[in-house]
Amino acid sequence: TVDQGEHTERYQGIVELTGDSLTECIDHYFRQSEQFSAAMQVTAGQNVAGLWPAGAMMLQRVPDQEAIVALEERDEAWRRSVILMSSVTAAELLDPALAPADLLFRLFHEDGVRVFEQQPISFGCRCSHERAARILASLPRREVKELIVEGEVTVTCQFCNETQHFDEGEIAGLYDA
Repeated sequence: TVDQGEHTERYQGIVELTGDSLTECIDHYFRQSEQFSAAMQVTAGQNVAGLWPAGAMMLQRVPDQEAIVALEERDEAWRRSVILMSSVTAAELLDPALAPADLLFRLFHEDGVRVFEQQPISFGCRCSHERAARILASLPRREVKELIVEGEVTVTCQFCNETQHFDEGEIAGLYDA
């Protein structure tokens, strides 16, 4: 499930897990769900401290901004990029001393590497007990009554897996307000 912000609808894509490796599964997902070409290098390995760091690199094929570029040239540039990326070693991907920008420059320096400012990412969900209550209240009362199991209705967020519980009294209150 993808939540791109407060004023957007959540998007959920369900794709069969197909492939013999994590890399193959990710490639299949992007081709089926996102419908764009992507190439991945994924690795993990145990370090001297006994931890299991992981590293990954992804190339995404984006539409060309200039329609003048011939299809053969775009295809050749994509193949070349995938070949260059496939030359990255597990040691490089797992090296904490090798900055991602330096690794990109190592691989793609002939193409003029541009590194954008980092954007922090964080897990967050907008679900709440009140939001789940509004969803239940939007359903016909008889349908919600059919959802009651052992005296309560349970609503599970498909984004964060948080569970909200509503007892029969609270459910009745949704419709009496």
